[in-house]
Amino acid sequence: MRSLQHLCDDLNDHPFIRRLADLLSSDAECYLVGGAIRDLLLDRPCNDFDFVTPFDPSFLAQTLARQLRGTWFYLDRKRCQSRLLIALDGQKICCDFGMFRATSLTSDLLLRDFKINAMAMRIRKRMRTDGFWDPLSGFADLRASRLTICSENVLQNDPLRILKGLRHCHALHLHPACETVRRMREAVMRLGQVAAERKRKELGLLFGHGSPAEALTRLIKIEAAGKIFGSWIQEEEYATVVSNLEKFDRAVRAVCAGGDTPFFRKVLQEKYEEYMSRRAVLHLAVVLRRGPYPEADAERLINDLKLARNTARALRSYLRISSCRLMEAAGLTCGFRGRYWWVSSLGPDPVGGLVFLACLAWERCRKVALDVLALLEEYVCSEPLRDLVDGHWITRSLGIEAGPRVGEVLRVLRQEEIAGRVCSKEEAKAFLLTRYQKTD
Repeated sequence: MRSLQHLCDDLNDHPFIRRLADLLSSDAECYLVGGAIRDLLLDRPCNDFDFVTPFDPSFLAQTLARQLRGTWFYLDRKRCQSRLLIALDGQKICCDFGMFRATSLTSDLLLRDFKINAMAMRIRKRMRTDGFWDPLSGFADLRASRLTICSENVLQNDPLRILKGLRHCHALHLHPACETVRRMREAVMRLGQVAAERKRKELGLLFGHGSPAEALTRLIKIEAAGKIFGSWIQEEEYATVVSNLEKFDRAVRAVCAGGDTPFFRKVLQEKYEEYMSRRAVLHLAVVLRRGPYPEADAERLINDLKLARNTARALRSYLRISSCRLMEAAGLTCGFRGRYWWVSSLGPDPVGGLVFLACLAWERCRKVALDVLALLEEYVCSEPLRDLVDGHWITRSLGIEAGPRVGEVLRVLRQEEIAGRVCSKEEAKAFLLTRYQKTD
């Protein structure tokens, strides 16, 4: 935890803040508020700034956009809320501008979600500690590693703040105050009213970073896990689910810590859609996999969050992967082509499927897990393969009409390559001619 003087020094040295301060007259009120102050006090990287003013700040933001060659647009024209995106000194910076939501700065801060987000600093050419506003003692909460709501109705007014608060606890190592936990439980039933994209963002961040088992435990504690994943998780099953998630995440961390670390981290951080990384979807699959009706619960979650097609397909495919595929991986004796087709058979996201299998096996059979990870590197680094014969040859030589049956013939051929019985075009043609003659 850093001091207020450190906060002032950081802001005085920040190139964007300096440019903003230069545009303000000595009596103009412009305040940095919210998460930026919290993160700077915690010495966390910050490229996302929120500013509030008692006047319409749109012209101010537009002027900065012109000077810094950034992109500016309205978020809500009626409320005078806008966003500025710029690249400065090699960093991408996002700045939101808006008017007070109440008659004064203090009243505006009282309307915010958590006390750690209800601090403000007045922007001046030279910032001083006397420009710091903290009517709810958010600074003290940060020092105590505590999360406290700003008012008793704040979660009822916007239930998404429940998930946002848990994310703060998760990422910033905070503990929620007893009253905050009680208010979270009371507001849980309202989560169904929250827009899908907002819930999707918070769950993606909760399960894509830090400790997902800790995130799930917090959800269970406030009785939100059943609302998200299905009522079964609030019963005696939850201890097993948390344990499985802990084991899986330990394996993920071990994989990232050894071998080609940048490669595996890149694989896990790849996003299917905004805020939904492969790591997050894998962890969601581990939770759902334990339930009595995993595919039904997955469909409910997919619909509730309105997951993108690729995200939904990946989640479904992970749930359908049987652990017996590990024995298949260990028993592969074919060449590169056969291994490639075996990996491809894991579903719409074969890369995620391999990670899923490797992490499931990590604590039980390290050798098999490492063999699966070797398949992963080989698959990702290879060019897409073509079948040994194409559809034209099949229709011409086997007399099969173009359509679904051609695809079935190719799948049969790939199985022969996986088994190591076919390794060349000649062997492929001979096999198919023989099989066709026998079956027709």
